[in-house]
Formats: sequence, structure tokens, C-alpha cells
Amino acid sequence: MFITMHCAGMPFNGGTVEKESLGGSESACYYVARELSKRGHKVIVFTTSQEEGDWEGVRYRWLGEQTNEAPMGTRFTYYAENTPHDVLIMQRHPYAFRFAWQAKVRLWWLHDLAMRRLLGEVVQQLWNIDLILTVSEWHKRQVAETWNIDLAGVYAIRNGVDLSLYEKKFEDADDTFKTDELKLFYEARPERGLENLVCTNGIMDRLARARIPARLYVCA
Repeated sequence: MFITMHCAGMPFNGGTVEKESLGGSESACYYVARELSKRGHKVIVFTTSQEEGDWEGVRYRWLGEQTNEAPMGTRFTYYAENTPHDVLIMQRHPYAFRFAWQAKVRLWWLHDLAMRRLLGEVVQQLWNIDLILTVSEWHKRQVAETWNIDLAGVYAIRNGVDLSLYEKKFEDADDTFKTDELKLFYEARPERGLENLVCTNGIMDRLARARIPARLYVCA
């Protein structure tokens, strides 16, 4: 299939992950695009990075200037309105499906909580969306309840952890990584829940009391 993806968050391309930190939605876009390409699909990703190129079979393109007439980017808008493609995956943007994109299947990939104040905007676009994607089952229910959407129209996909980014670093620095103990990775910002792992009677505390060998890796 011919798949187009739009990710208008932090600037990135297929080479960013190996060089610097990247936000969760951008990382998810990178990994999903890479895996879709591995399965034989043609994938083009539009981002806010002006450094274009092909990485691991995925074509990365600058989405262009974001204007009132083209909030998704001038270059992306021209492309998506005039180039037939099988699947369009739009991340996060509240105006993602105001336009008549030339896609057979349209997916809106949410990474933020549904806000009641956006209900009117969302309702106006539902006719143009085949499926809403969320990052967890909890998020799926929250979106459906907030915007009064049938659960059948929302599908949860999960963000994963690329262990290959860490294995060699940890193995070189700490032989304990090679043990069979339970390994927990925390990759979010500290204020997003780290305290639940390390506080009194937190997850690590309870694992220790249950005599389950575990080690927590906090990744920056």
C-alpha cells in the first residue's frame, strides 16, 4: 500500500533517533513508519524538519510553511489534495481532517487527552475519518466518552520500547543488565509518574517485598 503520514510536532527525520532525544508522538511515528516499510509498504512522512531524505525505506519530506489557508503545511496540503494514496495517518492536529485529502482510508492518531471544548470541531470532521487511533485502552475510553464516539470507531495502539537503543550502553556500563532480573524502563518525563515507581509502597517497593528481583532504568 501507499501510506502517507503527517507529524507536525518536533522537527525530525529518519536519522534523528540515533542522534538526539525525541518526543513520544514523533518517536511513535518514526517506528511505525519504519515497520510499515519493512512489511513492503511505500511510506512517506511529512514533518517540520527541512532536512529531507530516505531512511530505512521511508521517505521524509518537509511539510512546508504552516499558514491559515494550509495549517497542515503548504507542501503537504498540495501533495495530499492532489496525490491519490491508500492510507493517510494524521497525528494530533485538531484540524487534521477539515480538508478533502486524496486518501482511501483516513486515520487520526491522537496522543493527547480529548478536550470537551474541541467537541464541535471534532464532530464536523468525523465524516472524513475512518478510524481514530489512541495510545492505550484507557485513552480510547476517554476519547469515546468525551466526544460521544462509538467505541467501534476508536482503536488503541501502544507505544513500545526499542531495547536496541539501550542494550549495548547498559551492557558496557553495568554487568547486572545481563542478569535475569525483571527490567523496568521509565522513558517519560519525571513528572509523568516516576514517583509511582520509587515512592514508599510504590511499584519497586512492592516488588522488593514480594521478593521479585527487579531493576529500574530511568532513561533521559
